[in-house]
Amino acid sequence: MSIVSNLTQWFNKITKEQYDVTIYLSDGQIFPNGSTHIVVQLKKIKKLNSKYLSGTDINGRSYEFSSVEDFNYEVKKIY
Repeated sequence: MSIVSNLTQWFNKITKEQYDVTIYLSDGQIFPNGSTHIVVQLKKIKKLNSKYLSGTDINGRSYEFSSVEDFNYEVKKIY
């Protein structure tokens, strides 16, 4: 790979890196909007486990989701 290609990849990773995190509630529970899942677009994930999600959304604001009960999640990396 050329230096220009490497620099372009590095620049895209820094400026355009994004994660789509889908959160699924268990035991048939639903979110207030009536859906069984939500999709959150984050540019940085700080902490993610089965009860807690923390990160920075694509607008630069802090995002936090926590639950007493476990939830399932799926992470898709977009760039």
